[in-house]
Amino acid sequence: MPGKGLYKFFVSIVLPSILAILLFVITFFVVIIPQFEKNLLNAKKETIKELTQSAWSVLDEHRQEVEDSLLTLDDAQQKAAHQIEKMRYGKNRKDYFWIIDMRPFMVMHPYRTELMGDDLSEYKDNHGNKLFVEAVEVVKNKQDGFVNYYWQWKDDTTRIVPKLSYVKGFEPWGWIIGTGIYLEDVRAEIAHLKNRLLLISVGIVFIIILIWFYVIRQSLRIENSRRGAEQNLRLSRQKYKSLVEASTDGTLMMVNDEIIYHNLKFRKLIEKSQEDGSNLVFDELFSQKWDNIKASIKQPDKSHSIESKLIVSPTCAKDVVLTTSKVDYSGSEGYIVIVKDVSTDRQISKESQELARELQLPMLNMSKPIAGNVQPLYTVTYETSVHEVAKLMKRYETSAVFVTAGGQIVGIITEKNIPSRIVAEGKELTTPASEIMTAPVLSIENTAPLYKALLMSWKDQATHLLVKNENDEPIGVVSRSELLEFQQNSLGFLSKEIYSAETIAELVKLHKRVPVLVKALLDSGSKSSNITYVNSFVADAIHHRVIELAIEKLGEPPATFCFMVMGSEGRMEETLYTDQDNAIVYEDNVADVSYFNQLSKQITEDLHKIGYNRCKGDIMASNAKWCKSLSEWKQYFTDWTQSPDPQNVLDSSIFFDFRCVYGNMQLSEMLRFHLKKLTPKNGLFFYHMAQSLNRFKPVINSETVDLKKILFPLVGAIRVYSLHYGFSTTNTITRLKQLTEKLERVDVKEVLYIYDFLTRKRLEIQTNAIMNNEPPDNMLDITTLTIAERKLLDHAFAKINELLTGLNMDFARS
Repeated sequence: MPGKGLYKFFVSIVLPSILAILLFVITFFVVIIPQFEKNLLNAKKETIKELTQSAWSVLDEHRQEVEDSLLTLDDAQQKAAHQIEKMRYGKNRKDYFWIIDMRPFMVMHPYRTELMGDDLSEYKDNHGNKLFVEAVEVVKNKQDGFVNYYWQWKDDTTRIVPKLSYVKGFEPWGWIIGTGIYLEDVRAEIAHLKNRLLLISVGIVFIIILIWFYVIRQSLRIENSRRGAEQNLRLSRQKYKSLVEASTDGTLMMVNDEIIYHNLKFRKLIEKSQEDGSNLVFDELFSQKWDNIKASIKQPDKSHSIESKLIVSPTCAKDVVLTTSKVDYSGSEGYIVIVKDVSTDRQISKESQELARELQLPMLNMSKPIAGNVQPLYTVTYETSVHEVAKLMKRYETSAVFVTAGGQIVGIITEKNIPSRIVAEGKELTTPASEIMTAPVLSIENTAPLYKALLMSWKDQATHLLVKNENDEPIGVVSRSELLEFQQNSLGFLSKEIYSAETIAELVKLHKRVPVLVKALLDSGSKSSNITYVNSFVADAIHHRVIELAIEKLGEPPATFCFMVMGSEGRMEETLYTDQDNAIVYEDNVADVSYFNQLSKQITEDLHKIGYNRCKGDIMASNAKWCKSLSEWKQYFTDWTQSPDPQNVLDSSIFFDFRCVYGNMQLSEMLRFHLKKLTPKNGLFFYHMAQSLNRFKPVINSETVDLKKILFPLVGAIRVYSLHYGFSTTNTITRLKQLTEKLERVDVKEVLYIYDFLTRKRLEIQTNAIMNNEPPDNMLDITTLTIAERKLLDHAFAKINELLTGLNMDFARS
């Protein structure tokens, strides 16, 4: 049927039918039903009025008996009230009468006997209506009338519904008698009528629809087909237009080699308004020609990216990446082109790489071992007088001497100690060296790089470091004054700026310098252990300053506490892709721990803002579970070690690498001493620790491997051995060196080399990602390795599995 004929058919047949149905429905629901409701309500009102009149007659009858002296007034009233109380009517004979007086006081109510004799002047229904007062007012004004209020449903006290009562005064006794109807009854009758009418209407409409369906089915099929095609075309265009407009990147829609849509983001890139952005030509905007881009797309089902220049003006061009995807546009060939501005990213990357190159030479010099800067070592005995110490310093022109006892170095005296601890305190020059020495003495290996010595001096505020050889024998000293000469490099400045930062915003900026520093260390050839030490040192400094700022904000703590870090930072092995693992331990018998809960939340929130992401497992001080007193922490470690199970041991393993970065270090040392008492000869605990690592045996089953997961069993195995032999250190390299003579079947030097290789690869992956403005991770693409590196990776896997096998043999369950 042609379009005009269909329209005529609709106007002449369909529309009148619809109007007739509408008129039918409107008549019933707008005229008939409201009138019926009104009539029904009036009939109900008339009924209760007549019923009340009947009850009123009972009162009048008893009044007459009083006048005839047949009854006393009290007896007549009592008898009348009792007779009306028994009167019932309605479907279930539960409708009733009630009586009040003009005060108003309750005279009789068959279902609310608890109100008998009560003053009802303040009685309200659940909608605030003073219904009895209103009844009195109606009787005073008109002798009778109707009152609306809410009351219980007959004898059901749990159900409160709307009610309409008729009240009539009985003047001789000052009484008011009333009865009512529940509006729910009226509404139920109306609803019943509506339902019946609705069923009738639905039946009529259904019959008409069947007729319509039979007559116009063929016509509608043709019309719907045509409209469907038009709608699909419209939707297709609207979909792609919406997609272009909603994109967060600059986006174009190309059809028939023309730009048909472009979004606000793209207009901002080309610095044009919506009006100026009309009639854009692709080849005039980009250095890459559109035909060349189309020709380069070899796989139409995949996106294709290409670099280009976006020509903003004759004097301005931006570096962009064009990502092109082919789509079907209503049967035509269409393309969505995403334009990503990378000019700013490239500038940042370029500046970072230039800064890294500038730092490379200074860091190369600082990566040299401190052995070349060691000064001679001079010692005195425990009993040597201060006078003799001063003479020795002058004779050898040295700024420090070391104090020995039993052939072991136990303390140090510097040139600043004598005036501050002898002269200032008025002591004699005969005072023995033991009374003014500083203990314990900080030491460092002669193979350690200069920057590590610099960081130690900054961290511990040490003026001198004792230098030891590979056999742990003292061979000399390096002074702080010599190390301060290296402050002209970025590392020295960074340390000073962190400790003097006044806001979290300043620390955020300082933290962003770390990747550049790490890249410079990588390029200078530093060992991975030294680089992670630097990274961890910076993290420690930032944690220290964050806690200081939090205390300045919240006030001094009510007791001493220690802020501990665990995981990679606890082991001084932090990389550039890590999250928070921390806890608070405070002294026992703290009355109000709310301060520490508030402090911990402030610290973890500030660390997250700086760039240390929240722990996904919520192992943070802000979790009240990990902000506890010393005795509670001791109990944690007791439970983990004395009642171990495989999952419990695995979940708790991170806590065995705890280290204090702020506060009372003695609390963490007491906790560590407690741990050392728990672990010796605890075979079941070590068995479960060894078994828990079996599920992490490294395998290569794809082109990418997660280096963190590869290192996890290696670090875990060394942790088990270290705890077993009672070593207190947490750093994996230090643990390995301590275990050299303990692990007979393990080649420690080989494991150290593997650890350095894997950790260095992690740092390279993360640094390259950050320098390219991409999120860092631990994923190594095996295809990028050289043949030698691939062999070394395979060898690393084999050695780690070998280490785990030996671990399980050493801690087999007997």
